[in-house]
Amino acid sequence: MADFVGALDQGTTSTRFMIFDHGGNEIARHQ
Repeated sequence: MADFVGALDQGTTSTRFMIFDHGGNEIARHQ
C-alpha cells in the first residue's frame, strides 16, 4: 500500500488540498 502526504492551504478567499507522494510529486489537488 502506498503512503501519501496531504497538505491543506487555507487562503483568504479559498481553501485547497493537495496530495503528494514520497518523492514530492503532486498526485491530486482540489480547490
